[in-house]
Amino acid sequence: MKTAFLFLPAALAVTCCTLLEPPLSLGEPRIPENGADSSRSGSLKRDTVYMVSAVSFPDSYDWQRDTAFGAVTCNLELYEGATRVLSLPAGPSKRISAAPDRHHIIDGKLYSDYCDRSGTTVKCNGETIGEWEEQEIITGILPLDGTVYTLGRSSSGSGFSYRRDGRVIIQSETAVPLGGFGMDTYGPTGALYLDKGRICFSYRDGDGAYLVKDGDTMQLAQETDAVYFDAKSLDGIPSVLFKQDVFTVLLYDGYYVNVDFGGTLDWLDGTIFMHRGEPAITGRVGTGAPGASTLGVGLDGDYTNLGSDTGYVYFEDDTWYPLKVPADNFFFKRDCAARISGDFAMALTPKDGSFPFLTVAGDTLEYKLHGFLSGLAVDIREHDAD
Repeated sequence: MKTAFLFLPAALAVTCCTLLEPPLSLGEPRIPENGADSSRSGSLKRDTVYMVSAVSFPDSYDWQRDTAFGAVTCNLELYEGATRVLSLPAGPSKRISAAPDRHHIIDGKLYSDYCDRSGTTVKCNGETIGEWEEQEIITGILPLDGTVYTLGRSSSGSGFSYRRDGRVIIQSETAVPLGGFGMDTYGPTGALYLDKGRICFSYRDGDGAYLVKDGDTMQLAQETDAVYFDAKSLDGIPSVLFKQDVFTVLLYDGYYVNVDFGGTLDWLDGTIFMHRGEPAITGRVGTGAPGASTLGVGLDGDYTNLGSDTGYVYFEDDTWYPLKVPADNFFFKRDCAARISGDFAMALTPKDGSFPFLTVAGDTLEYKLHGFLSGLAVDIREHDAD
């Protein structure tokens, strides 16, 4: 497989724009990588294309201080390697947010979501594909066969809507979706995903946890005072992860999986994944010191401490890889990195104000823009052999 920064013909012209939505959050929230097959087939070659989203500001604006509290002109951009292929005016009048967690590169397209008092808007490459009056924080976007499914949590904190092209399929005023764009074991589509060809998501409601497959709902657990961390369909088998008192419980197909050694491991959160055919979890584990935690991986009767300075874990070829982000760079969310062909690719923005850059296996590609990189995806493209 040929791996390179892809250069395409003429990029789109820059168009400066309107206002940023919320004040910028310069923290480092926890959020999946886009894996890829590196094999060859017949006479086809496969090239690795790195797609990067970015937000650019006027040169005179100090976006790190964000003194205008979000009220500044900006552009949301998409690059394929070094080439800019999309440039969109961003801000309230365009209903495109500059916040990094509102940008999602899915199947080679740039999706964005926006929410304010007038409602919610979802766009693809700048074109509105869904808009409604309810205020929702989008936790999942799944394009499928020309249709776009979305999962949105009410901005009030309770309630959700599952929609097809903006039209409600399932709605609740009390339930809260589980999973999302910010979790280690969820992919680029967030809380919505395909399992054995069925559209899946999960939610908690009262003392219960529920799994939805193609619109059909099944209850996975009903436990008093349980704190539900995650629930998933894994190769067609339901699983649920919750904490009750000091015990963390993982149920897989109704069977108990020992991930807390009788309550001796203090899981603070967690999400479920499959490791070599067996259910496993990853999340933060309390260390006993006030406010201190470490990232860990738990399997049936086994635990691996990935370290307190590890922020994220990525998966490739049935192996997990912890990532420690360089302290002198902004790394805005989990999908600012990907694990591909044995290496990490990372979209980093230096804190000293120099140009942001993409780094892969020791190679660096600099983006000469005044702003930050908000996301990264890996696209494998087939073409005839030379």
